[in-house]
Amino acid sequence: MYSGLVDGNLSRNQQHPHDPQSPYSPPADLVDFQLLKIHLLSVDNCSNNYFDAWAPEVRDRFVCQTLAYGKAGLWFPYTGQGQETQASSCRAYFAFHLAQKRFRCVPVEKILYHNGESLADTSTILRQGKERLGRVYVRYQNGFESWTNLNEREPWNVTLEGQEWRLPPYGWIQQRKEDWGTFRNYSVILSRRRCQRIEDKQTLLVGAPGSLVRWDDVETDGTMLLHREETGGSRVINLDGLTLKVKAAQLNLNPKSKQAVMHLYDLDGTPVRDGVVAIEDGWVDLSFLDQEQFARLFP
Repeated sequence: MYSGLVDGNLSRNQQHPHDPQSPYSPPADLVDFQLLKIHLLSVDNCSNNYFDAWAPEVRDRFVCQTLAYGKAGLWFPYTGQGQETQASSCRAYFAFHLAQKRFRCVPVEKILYHNGESLADTSTILRQGKERLGRVYVRYQNGFESWTNLNEREPWNVTLEGQEWRLPPYGWIQQRKEDWGTFRNYSVILSRRRCQRIEDKQTLLVGAPGSLVRWDDVETDGTMLLHREETGGSRVINLDGLTLKVKAAQLNLNPKSKQAVMHLYDLDGTPVRDGVVAIEDGWVDLSFLDQEQFARLFP
C-alpha cells in the first residue's frame, strides 16, 4: 500500500481490465483500513473499482464506492465506450465535489455495518459473517454522516429523523447540519424511481432522468443545476429535462412577486436574449430552457 497523493488506481479489488485471466476475488467492502489509516495521509482520488469507472452501466457503483471509502473522486466526461452525457457527468462531479469538501482528511469518529437488523461494529459484523451485505455507516468528527449501500441486489431502508429513505443497490445518503441548514447528498428511490439530489448553501443539483418527479421545491424529468449567486438571484442550467419548475424561494426570488428579470445565455456565456419570467403561486416554470442554455434570474 502507498500513502502518496494518487493511490486509488492501485487499490482496486477486481481483475485487471487488460488481463481477463487475472484472479477475481473481491473482498468484502470493509472501509476501516482506508478511512482509519490512509484517509488522513492523502486525498486518495479513486474508488475501489477504478477501471470500471469507464463503463457507464456501473457508474452508480463507482460513485457509491468512492463516497463510502471517503475518497475525493475521479470526474470524467468520457468513458471507454464513447462520450457520457453532460447530465451524467454533472451528477457524478457534484456528488464527489460537494461531499469531499466536507470529509476530505477529516478524522473518522465511528464506522458501523448493518447486519440486516441493526448497526454493528466491525468485529461484530465479522463474527456474524454479515460483512458482505455491504451496508456501511460512517460518522466523521465534524458531524458529516454517510450511509452507503454497496449491496448489488438488495435495497437498504434508512430512517433519519423520522423520515425513511430507500437506498437502491449502490445508493447513498450523506448529510451534515451546518449554519445555513442541512447539507445533503443522496441517490435514493423516490416516486418509484432512482433520484439524485445534492444541496449546500450555494448549489442545488437534482436528477430524475426519464421520469417526472416533484420535490417540495423542484419538479423535473431530467437533471437541473442551480447556483445561487452572492450578488443576488441565481443561475439555472437545464441539462436534459423537458419539464423544469422551481420554487421562487430556491432561486433567491420573492415568491409573492409576479415576475423576475431573466438573462438567457448559451453554454459559452454568449447572451441570447433578455426578458422576464412569470412567478405563479410561488413557482417559476423554466421548461423553455434548451439543453444548450442557462438562465440568470434576478428579483
